[in-house]
Amino acid sequence: MKNALEPNSLGNNSPLRPKKIAAPFLSSDKFQIKELELSLNTKCNLRCSNCGFKVPDQPEPFSNDMGIDQHIDSLIILKKMGIRIGKVVLVGGEITLHKDLNSDIKKIKEVMIADQLEVVTNGLYPQGIDSITLDLIDSLVISDYVRTEDFDSIWKQYVQSLHSEFNISFRRKDFWDDWNTPVSMSADTTQTAWNTCFYRNYDITLERGRLFSCSRIAKNRKDNEGLNINDIKNISDVETYLNSTTPKPSCSTCSPVAGLPEVIVAQQDDGKEVTLSRAAIRHMEQSIQGVRP
Repeated sequence: MKNALEPNSLGNNSPLRPKKIAAPFLSSDKFQIKELELSLNTKCNLRCSNCGFKVPDQPEPFSNDMGIDQHIDSLIILKKMGIRIGKVVLVGGEITLHKDLNSDIKKIKEVMIADQLEVVTNGLYPQGIDSITLDLIDSLVISDYVRTEDFDSIWKQYVQSLHSEFNISFRRKDFWDDWNTPVSMSADTTQTAWNTCFYRNYDITLERGRLFSCSRIAKNRKDNEGLNINDIKNISDVETYLNSTTPKPSCSTCSPVAGLPEVIVAQQDDGKEVTLSRAAIRHMEQSIQGVRP
């Protein structure tokens, strides 16, 4: 590929990544939850063959059409319990396709439960990011599946044109975990995977009024394995749930932590990312030059 860029990050469960004991709930003066992931929509412009969010069948992140208000109500309850969050990570689907992105970010920001707000996008619909978005958030991460110098450079110029002091980062995984191959792990293997689970540390998820140990449980609609926000009586309930030594029932079938061979990142059957990347580059070039698309 012309101007191709090398990966800059290991796969989440790469054999080269040192295993660490999971510590999802922290006793810290700054925060108790390092990162909390929130999906705002389910629509995506890609169809990755190994999508961890189950697109195009990703379940809605809200119950009964409650929308963003359910996330806000949940965050307010957690805040009242004394929970502080280091970073709220906002994702989709593809989050830039969410028509209410800026207003929803503003509502989340106003809860004042997190030190930082981060948006993660595949970068293929830059129209969804504007100067207001960048004013509201602390970091923008491009999950870069294009991996060319041209794409990297134009995104940096585009962000600079919208917000002169804002820096973006690019995440280029070398491989993805296998999310699709059925597995059934033994109790001992499941326990070991639970004790060192990458996702428990970095993928605590809030969906449908529940806190989940990871997004896989949420995206597989295992709501009975989540912690119902309305059932929380005090902060120790959150700590007990997140720091439980007992794996969740569905953990024995968790293929990403089962030691399977890693898979190609964001593999498409139709090459759609090429068409989308060209359109994205064209839009950003016109925007920088002040040309109305």
